Amino acid sequence: MHYFIDGYNLLFRLSQEKMSFERSRQEVIASLLGVKLSLTVVFDGGGGDGAQRTHKGPLEIIYTAKGQSADSYILDELAWIKKPGAYTVVTSDKPLGANCRQLGASVKSISDFLEALYKKQAIKRVEKPIKDNEKELSRLLKIFQK
Repeated sequence: MHYFIDGYNLLFRLSQEKMSFERSRQEVIASLLGVKLSLTVVFDGGGGDGAQRTHKGPLEIIYTAKGQSADSYILDELAWIKKPGAYTVVTSDKPLGANCRQLGASVKSISDFLEALYKKQAIKRVEKPIKDNEKELSRLLKIFQK
């Protein structure tokens, strides 16, 4: 089984703090390096005329061509694959998931994929810190002081 991962979909789920997209992408890539699965992570438009493909160990990293979305790249790849049933697309994007299923691929949500990796201890659980602002704290205090 090979997995295509919607890169920004995963990035926005894992990102803990405000940082540059480049740093966030590198953190996502680093988190996937220890995973013992066949993975391709696809990020939207790298700015070049064609898709940029690199590898870090077994992890394949794709930056799509300028103007091409990760969604369209994944769909194009699945359309050319002889056995799309051997592929799983990891995304929480419902339209992309529906299109991938129509092409014969399996789909797993970002949450389900991460939960499976956490259970296998393939990656460390990352929780986004909760940051309450003054307005929210005041609202909660009013509710609970009654």
